[in-house]
Amino acid sequence: RGAARAGRGGAVLIGHAGAVTRYDPRAGRLVSVAHPGTVTASTRDGDVIALGAGAIVTLWFPRLVPAATYDRPLDVAAPTVSADARTLAWSVGAAVELRALDHGGVRAVPIAARRIGVDDRAVAVIDAADQVVTIALAGAATPRALGAAAPGARSVVPTATGALVIERDDTVRHLPGHGACVGALVALDPAAGAALLRVDGRLLRCAAATGAVVALDVELSADAQVAVSADGRRTIILDHGALRALDAAGGAAAAPVELAAPTTALALSPDGRLVAVLGPRGVSVVEPARGVVTALPGSSGATAIAIAPDGARVAAFVGGRLLEWSTVDPRWPRTLGQVPATPGPALVLGPD
Repeated sequence: RGAARAGRGGAVLIGHAGAVTRYDPRAGRLVSVAHPGTVTASTRDGDVIALGAGAIVTLWFPRLVPAATYDRPLDVAAPTVSADARTLAWSVGAAVELRALDHGGVRAVPIAARRIGVDDRAVAVIDAADQVVTIALAGAATPRALGAAAPGARSVVPTATGALVIERDDTVRHLPGHGACVGALVALDPAAGAALLRVDGRLLRCAAATGAVVALDVELSADAQVAVSADGRRTIILDHGALRALDAAGGAAAAPVELAAPTTALALSPDGRLVAVLGPRGVSVVEPARGVVTALPGSSGATAIAIAPDGARVAAFVGGRLLEWSTVDPRWPRTLGQVPATPGPALVLGPD
């Protein structure tokens, strides 16, 4: 028995005898947490719930972390979400915790992590002793040791054969391997274990495992933004308002598309077919192959952008709200919830 409250997204919140339960009829999932307070606020889908008890407010993320975890200070560091938004990896004390966001499964691996990177297959970790290991997401495979990173390495990214390690001076190395890529790092291509560099105003592609370099016929300014699609087949360059698409060999895949400058961020669909660009008047979606540019209504003032894995949706933080547009019919954005203003927010869209 207790007071029930329905969210617009279909989830039902029930308060009863010192506990709160969230029921999602679409997934048939029931999650409860012991809490002496009441539900004070929630997002429209019930995925973030504020529970009040006197002057204390607890945030509950039913699909992510049990609310009881938030009853004490969290020793959490290096949170990283995979590009498909299915896996969250973070360091909790002396362990790396892997959370499956689609079904709630949790796996803890006893490694004291200093840096973490994750994709849809594996997690790469630089531990406290600067050793690099990878952990397969499927099954319970033993962590694979790859070798030592340079002291102070600032990030790590898993690849099909190991991991890319980015050092403090932008040098990129692949473990295992004996090569190094040296230059101003502009993008990574984990699918190929490669780094894209700017050297003397030119774009270079470097195989990190061997250090072999190929010069691409592209001039690049210091302000250029470069991104590689998840499948490695498209490289997108945004430089002084001109958007260019390159194929896997570095040749032009389409005619340049002119956009309003300055642009501050871009996001690619996994196949590189669509590009979301954050510009002075908001978010635009570009289809380079056709030269089509679609401005998203209501996106002025956006601070972060993302594209769903299937390219069907684009989302952005706008004025404290998280908005989502369909790339098929973007005329009417959908509000997913309220988001507290934070500096440099990050956003990842999952398949659902």
